[in-house]
Amino acid sequence: MTPNRKRQRGEGKIGCVVSILVLVLLIGVASKLVPYWWSVDQLGSTADELASRAGILTDETIKAQLKAKARELEITEALAPNAMSIRRAGTDKDGTMAIELRFKRNIDFYGAYTYTWVTEKKYIKPYMDAR
Repeated sequence: MTPNRKRQRGEGKIGCVVSILVLVLLIGVASKLVPYWWSVDQLGSTADELASRAGILTDETIKAQLKAKARELEITEALAPNAMSIRRAGTDKDGTMAIELRFKRNIDFYGAYTYTWVTEKKYIKPYMDAR
Protein backbone atom coordinates (compact mmCIF):
# COMPACT_ATOMS: atom_id res chain seq x y z
CA MET A 1 0.00 0.00 0.00
CA THR A 2 1.20 3.42 -0.91
CA PRO A 3 0.23 6.39 1.21
CA ASN A 4 -2.28 8.74 -0.36
CA ARG A 5 -0.70 12.20 -0.33
CA LYS A 6 -4.01 13.94 -0.95
CA ARG A 7 -5.23 12.97 2.49
CA GLN A 8 -2.07 14.01 4.35
CA ARG A 9 -2.16 17.17 6.43
CA GLY A 10 0.06 19.87 5.00
CA GLU A 11 1.65 22.65 6.98
CA GLY A 12 0.82 26.15 5.85
CA LYS A 13 3.71 28.49 5.34
CA ILE A 14 1.52 31.57 4.92
CA GLY A 15 1.44 32.21 8.68
CA CYS A 16 5.23 32.17 8.86
CA VAL A 17 5.58 34.56 5.92
CA VAL A 18 3.00 36.96 7.37
CA SER A 19 4.72 36.86 10.77
CA ILE A 20 8.09 37.66 9.18
CA LEU A 21 6.57 40.53 7.20
CA VAL A 22 4.96 41.98 10.35
CA LEU A 23 8.27 41.66 12.21
CA VAL A 24 10.16 43.43 9.40
CA LEU A 25 7.53 46.19 9.37
CA LEU A 26 7.80 46.67 13.14
CA ILE A 27 11.61 46.80 12.98
CA GLY A 28 11.41 49.38 10.18
CA VAL A 29 9.00 51.59 12.15
CA ALA A 30 11.04 51.25 15.34
CA SER A 31 14.25 52.19 13.52
CA LYS A 32 12.68 55.55 12.64
CA LEU A 33 10.78 56.29 15.87
CA VAL A 34 13.02 55.05 18.68
CA PRO A 35 16.09 57.24 17.96
CA TYR A 36 13.97 60.40 17.80
CA TRP A 37 11.98 59.42 20.90
CA TRP A 38 15.25 58.86 22.76
CA SER A 39 16.59 62.26 21.68
CA VAL A 40 13.43 64.08 22.79
CA ASP A 41 13.53 62.21 26.10
CA GLN A 42 17.16 63.27 26.65
CA LEU A 43 16.29 66.90 25.88
CA GLY A 44 13.40 66.67 28.36
CA SER A 45 15.70 65.25 31.04
CA THR A 46 18.09 68.15 30.47
CA ALA A 47 15.22 70.67 30.73
CA ASP A 48 14.03 69.04 33.97
CA GLU A 49 17.53 69.17 35.44
CA LEU A 50 18.06 72.79 34.41
CA ALA A 51 14.67 73.81 35.83
CA SER A 52 15.65 72.39 39.20
CA ARG A 53 18.96 74.32 39.09
CA ALA A 54 17.29 77.64 38.26
CA GLY A 55 18.38 79.17 41.56
CA ILE A 56 22.00 79.30 40.43
CA LEU A 57 21.52 79.77 36.67
CA THR A 58 20.25 82.73 34.67
CA ASP A 59 17.50 82.37 32.08
CA GLU A 60 19.99 83.05 29.28
CA THR A 61 22.31 80.31 30.54
CA ILE A 62 19.45 77.83 30.76
CA LYS A 63 18.28 78.64 27.23
CA ALA A 64 21.85 78.41 25.87
CA GLN A 65 22.39 75.02 27.52
CA LEU A 66 19.07 73.71 26.20
CA LYS A 67 19.91 74.86 22.68
CA ALA A 68 23.37 73.29 22.92
CA LYS A 69 21.78 70.00 23.98
CA ALA A 70 19.25 70.21 21.12
CA ARG A 71 22.13 70.76 18.65
CA GLU A 72 24.02 67.82 20.15
CA LEU A 73 20.94 65.59 19.81
CA GLU A 74 20.22 66.94 16.30
CA ILE A 75 16.73 68.19 17.17
CA THR A 76 16.74 71.17 14.82
CA GLU A 77 13.06 71.92 15.44
CA ALA A 78 13.86 72.78 19.06
CA LEU A 79 16.16 75.58 17.87
CA ALA A 80 13.28 77.57 16.37
CA PRO A 81 12.56 80.93 18.09
CA ASN A 82 9.37 79.89 19.91
CA ALA A 83 10.19 76.21 20.50
CA MET A 84 11.43 76.78 24.06
CA SER A 85 9.99 79.12 26.65
CA ILE A 86 11.38 79.83 30.09
CA ARG A 87 9.40 81.55 32.85
CA ARG A 88 10.14 82.29 36.47
CA ALA A 89 7.49 82.96 39.08
CA GLY A 90 8.48 84.33 42.45
CA THR A 91 11.41 86.36 43.67
CA ASP A 92 15.13 86.09 43.02
CA LYS A 93 15.53 84.11 46.25
CA ASP A 94 12.86 81.48 45.72
CA GLY A 95 10.15 80.66 43.26
CA THR A 96 9.19 78.33 40.46
CA MET A 97 10.88 77.76 37.11
CA ALA A 98 8.81 76.56 34.15
CA ILE A 99 10.46 75.33 30.96
CA GLU A 100 8.15 74.50 28.08
CA LEU A 101 9.19 72.63 24.92
CA ARG A 102 6.89 72.93 21.88
CA PHE A 103 7.95 71.68 18.45
CA LYS A 104 7.00 69.26 15.67
CA ARG A 105 8.92 66.92 13.42
CA ASN A 106 7.73 65.03 10.37
CA ILE A 107 9.07 61.47 10.39
CA ASP A 108 9.12 59.85 6.96
CA PHE A 109 8.60 56.09 6.84
CA TYR A 110 10.49 55.23 3.66
CA GLY A 111 8.21 57.34 1.46
CA ALA A 112 5.12 55.29 2.33
CA TYR A 113 3.83 57.38 5.24
CA THR A 114 4.75 60.58 7.06
CA TYR A 115 4.01 60.90 10.77
CA THR A 116 4.05 64.26 12.56
CA TRP A 117 5.58 63.90 16.01
CA VAL A 118 4.32 66.72 18.25
CA THR A 119 6.30 67.49 21.40
CA GLU A 120 4.56 69.61 24.03
CA LYS A 121 6.18 69.14 27.41
CA LYS A 122 6.31 71.36 30.46
CA TYR A 123 8.78 71.04 33.32
CA ILE A 124 7.96 72.98 36.49
CA LYS A 125 10.32 72.95 39.46
CA PRO A 126 10.65 75.04 42.61
CA TYR A 127 14.01 76.68 43.21
CA MET A 128 15.89 78.50 45.95
CA ASP A 129 18.83 80.82 45.53
CA ALA A 130 21.96 78.87 46.40
CA ARG A 131 24.41 81.70 45.75
